[in-house]
Amino acid sequence: MADETTYWETIQNGKRHRGKAKTRLAMVEWMGKHYADIRVVRLPDHHSGPGFTREGVRFPIEEAKDVMKALKAMIEDYTEIETLKRQKGDGDEVSEDSKDNQ
Repeated sequence: MADETTYWETIQNGKRHRGKAKTRLAMVEWMGKHYADIRVVRLPDHHSGPGFTREGVRFPIEEAKDVMKALKAMIEDYTEIETLKRQKGDGDEVSEDSKDNQ
């Protein structure tokens, strides 16, 4: 990877890498093309040492535009579900109507 720019990262909270790795979103240049790269990166205090894991995905920037639209739709659906939960007051269950829209 010749060129790489990180746009977002967050510490992993899952059981496997809790606090010892981060999830990173970057634009990378690979074989002369630019890609969106979402990857888990081990931190120095990880038992395997710092570096990249095999966990991740890379796709062309053109596909990233489609992923962005899908993420927007998913967030809108999630917001609607959470609003319905608050309106019902139960917070744990989602109505059958909202499940059909998922």
